Amino acid sequence: MERTFRLKKGEIVFGADKLIITDKALMKWRILLFFSASALILGLTSLIAWFTPGDQYQSWLGFFLGISFIMALVAAPFRSFQNEIDLKEVKSMKLTRGFFGEYLEIKLGNKKIRRVYDLVEKEELREFIDTDSISKPLFESNAFEIKKGKIVFEADKIVITDHVRSQKFSILLLLASSIFLGTAYFSGYLKKGDRIGLWLGVFLLLINIPAFFLMLLRSTQNEISLKEVKSMKIKHRFGNVFLDIKLKNYRTRRVTEIFNPERLKAYIHILKLS
Repeated sequence: MERTFRLKKGEIVFGADKLIITDKALMKWRILLFFSASALILGLTSLIAWFTPGDQYQSWLGFFLGISFIMALVAAPFRSFQNEIDLKEVKSMKLTRGFFGEYLEIKLGNKKIRRVYDLVEKEELREFIDTDSISKPLFESNAFEIKKGKIVFEADKIVITDHVRSQKFSILLLLASSIFLGTAYFSGYLKKGDRIGLWLGVFLLLINIPAFFLMLLRSTQNEISLKEVKSMKIKHRFGNVFLDIKLKNYRTRRVTEIFNPERLKAYIHILKLS
């Protein structure tokens, strides 16, 4: 069954296996690139004018226009203008608010992004994207989007796509640096009797050593068998929402920056893993 949403000059049609978009995105992008090239020339001209007496305001204006539109030229290879998109190519989609208003952003598996502007039925489209009744190839009811990836609950395992390994390395490096600094402060007290160094050293060591060992116990698995899971819980801390997956080996897999925590919480409750 098809579902159609109107644009100011076109429409989006969600079919059984593909997404059909009727708009003037490619024409608008070509116009933008034309002005980008013109602004780049203006920027280069202004840069030359900077070294000669003249209107400094014009020089600055042209320079910043040129820089701004160079960014548009750089972004060009990452933009898609497909009018027909196979649902298997879609990684995620959401309504996003930008400088020119709210638009639909469709992230594709090839790392490109298709944007659809001039939405008329915004709330209806938002509800359609968020609902669990959408056909499974587009948004699987067992798939949950996070800021840079997703969590997918399969029949016998959980598949997590995120940057947890690089994040863990960065945190461990920061904690190790703090432990080293604390040790240096404490050594300064032993050598010179610096009481401020003593308190700073003790504070840094007491805070960072336990945190370092706790971080070592954090799991970075991308695939977790459901048999390994002891419990799962959505947590809120300092304005952040994250998912903690406690494993039977006493380690914890944490997933941060979840977009729809309430829906995920309800799904976990259904699985009886909370």
